[in-house]
Amino acid sequence: MPGNALAGVLAVRYAAGRRVKRGRSAINVPNVAKYQRWLILAIAAQLVAIALRVWLTLAAGETPSGAGGAAALGGALLMLLVQLGASLFALVMLILLMSALDRPIVSRVLAGISQFIPLVGLIVLLCVNQRATRVLRGNGYHVGFLGASKRR
Repeated sequence: MPGNALAGVLAVRYAAGRRVKRGRSAINVPNVAKYQRWLILAIAAQLVAIALRVWLTLAAGETPSGAGGAAALGGALLMLLVQLGASLFALVMLILLMSALDRPIVSRVLAGISQFIPLVGLIVLLCVNQRATRVLRGNGYHVGFLGASKRR
């Protein structure tokens, strides 16, 4: 009986906001689906940018010092900027997805900080993506390679 009273208090307390909180969770499922798709694309962009940067760096090291080497080095610097942009996009999508999953502020901050540690950041992105997949499947969504779609 006391648990039902607490649930009623929580429902009334959060009814004025955008989401109604019942029990322990106020997950915004449509936003989880949207942000998960963007996070998957951000992870793919990061992986492609890293691969291209490594490839261009190796190409710059194999050419004789001349115009070709300078052009390859310029391409590597350009890919570094692309990788930085992809990382920033992934950071924003991570924070938005964790917000839609109603994760605590502390975990959002720690996940954001982890994005500056090379391998740890990728592992955190994949773990949050896995949590979003679990939530979406539990709410009747079909989750494929590039995100979720509502089951018919």
